[in-house]
Amino acid sequence: MSEFGKRLRKARIDKGISQEELARAIGMTQASISQFEKGLRMPTPANVHRLARILDVYDVDLLGDNQGGFEKTLLMRNIRGLSPYSISKINEYAAMIKRDEQAKRRGKG
Repeated sequence: MSEFGKRLRKARIDKGISQEELARAIGMTQASISQFEKGLRMPTPANVHRLARILDVYDVDLLGDNQGGFEKTLLMRNIRGLSPYSISKINEYAAMIKRDEQAKRRGKG
């Protein structure tokens, strides 16, 4: 079970609702909630927000403070099936962003 899945399950149980009730509230299937809790699937950021709102917790309570781990998982999921050319373009863009962030850090130091 993923950390996200553990947090989602705990928040759901703490709220006293079943997977089926949570699924209905968010407009998904019970199987989707089960897969999220088992770490077999990750919800979109928008659905994380909706889940948090329904469970009366903050997004970070579900995501945790994991240095962008959730976003990295989403990135890997989103690049699956892309052509090598498209992946190379994403890598070029990521390198550009990294250089920009490093330059900003040097400017602040």
